[in-house]
Amino acid sequence: MIGNLKEKLAATRETFKEKFEELLRSDKDREEVLDKLAESMI
Repeated sequence: MIGNLKEKLAATRETFKEKFEELLRSDKDREEVLDKLAESMI
């Protein structure tokens, strides 16, 4: 059970990291980036 939770947390962390890096590389304005970050945290 704990191992499964660790795997899912690692996957969630990796997905967030990828989205964050993608947003930082984009040419989007600050508000749009913040909106996308908020969405990814929900």
